[in-house]
Amino acid sequence: MAANSGTIPAAPDQHTMVVAAGTVWKNVSSNNIECRTEPDVEKKAGKTVKAGETIVGVMEVDWLKTEDGLFLPAKHPVTGSALFELAPPPAPPSWKNVSGRNIEYRTEPDMGKKAGMTISPGHVVAGVLEGGWLKTTDGLYLPATHPTTGAGLLAPAQPSSVAVAGGAEPPGAPPGGAWTEANYIGPVTLCIYCFCFWPIVICPIDSKQVYRAPDGKMYNPSGKEFDRCLGGE
Repeated sequence: MAANSGTIPAAPDQHTMVVAAGTVWKNVSSNNIECRTEPDVEKKAGKTVKAGETIVGVMEVDWLKTEDGLFLPAKHPVTGSALFELAPPPAPPSWKNVSGRNIEYRTEPDMGKKAGMTISPGHVVAGVLEGGWLKTTDGLYLPATHPTTGAGLLAPAQPSSVAVAGGAEPPGAPPGGAWTEANYIGPVTLCIYCFCFWPIVICPIDSKQVYRAPDGKMYNPSGKEFDRCLGGE
């Protein structure tokens, strides 16, 4: 859950009340902090927030009210130093060019609005999917799918934890799956096999990013079904 935008004091003074629902705060003290059932240091709730841990809540004067209705002191009772600060927003996901060719950036989500820059095959860029486009962190756009064939051009750089969204699945593949890494018998595996180490075909070492559909089938970015032998391309 990302922190709300805007400037919110990490530890408001006693005359300030900040109301911002769903804000993520981080325990920046070096100690665990005990939750209270009420904004009273004596009303311990039997729950703690560990040092460095984040929690969602609303800052109310000198107390942080958590989303489950408990309270945490916002300042150290002796030194007055802030115990919680706004957690930085999560970094946007990274995407890899899996098209096998350069992809041109656009200044807008429009194929005709070329920005005069390209991303090379295999290179990674950070951004957020918006429909069929990837909006990069520098405000430019990359098409997520081929405009003619519909083949996926970009795949999550860390596919094991990123589900597909915004139409990034390969053409013909059912939606709702995720990108992942799959091993297959490719050129490196075959080269080792040729040097008489035949067991290598049992555990091939070539790997590529593929789309795993909800039914377990795997697809290449082109839309062709993935095959353990030569990848199915």
